[in-house]
Amino acid sequence: MTSASWSTLLVVTVNTILFHAMPRFSRPDILFAVTVPEAFAAGAGRTLVARYRAIVWSGAAAAIIEKRIAAKIDREMTCME
Repeated sequence: MTSASWSTLLVVTVNTILFHAMPRFSRPDILFAVTVPEAFAAGAGRTLVARYRAIVWSGAAAAIIEKRIAAKIDREMTCME
């Protein structure tokens, strides 16, 4: 892997970890900038946070896979020249 690949991997990973933790940086009764009852935050709110985190990690995986595929295509194109 090149230094550009490592830096992309680092940026994607750090951003993903920050976005993963983002729902818990505020008070427990606030979900995505909306004040909700604590019972909701402990019940259905947890499901919303879990879905959000699944989307965040799926996006990170897609970004890393896309970068790897693009790098492989780029290497193949330079070999053909």
